[in-house]
Amino acid sequence: MHKEELLNLSKILIGQVRSKYPYKELLKQLSNLRAIDLKALASDNEKLSFWINIYNAYSLILKERFKPNLENLIYRKRFFTRKEIRFSDIELSLDDIEHKILRQNRIWWSYGYLKNPIPKPLFKILMVHQFEPRIHFALNCGASSCPPIRHYSEDKIFDQLDVATKAFILGNSSLNRQPSLETSSIFKWYKGDFSGKKGIISLHKQTFKTTDLQISTIHYLPYNWTLGSYS
Repeated sequence: MHKEELLNLSKILIGQVRSKYPYKELLKQLSNLRAIDLKALASDNEKLSFWINIYNAYSLILKERFKPNLENLIYRKRFFTRKEIRFSDIELSLDDIEHKILRQNRIWWSYGYLKNPIPKPLFKILMVHQFEPRIHFALNCGASSCPPIRHYSEDKIFDQLDVATKAFILGNSSLNRQPSLETSSIFKWYKGDFSGKKGIISLHKQTFKTTDLQISTIHYLPYNWTLGSYS
């Protein structure tokens, strides 16, 4: 399968799943793909758009299939680690896509500061060339505090990620008089992805257009793990 077909398949899948239209035939097409077929996705804009769409589509599928209790840590772990994303010769989990492909094999519990130094050959091929922290504002795991789901296109991916980042920050962060910053726990869990506290503050100051404001404190808001809507 050519890369154009792969990219189109991911776009159609997220569209069908999100609209609650039939999608089983699309899953069958994915299940016939081999790992070597996925090597056709060579550039980062192709890898990002394809894997974000696949992640979000399967997140919705698994949410409907298993009705997970994301507020329960045990069920939440199973939701992310199930090898339910099936191709012809490989099976992946949501965690595999997020941490091993999109986050370049970063170890999930390390706050973004550690990588697995010896990635499996498969993930070495599939992972992005340059890490893009804005993926955190595009991936939806089904919880109410997650970013909304959109479909991403390889020719617009970086502009779309920019829009998603600004929308998420403006909708989930605020500055008060101390001055201190209140923001999503996503920034705490992946602090290293955003170059630490200074990077988090810098990104918020750029978004709020308050580059001259001195921010010294960050308060991370509780994450709402109740199941959210498709939008």
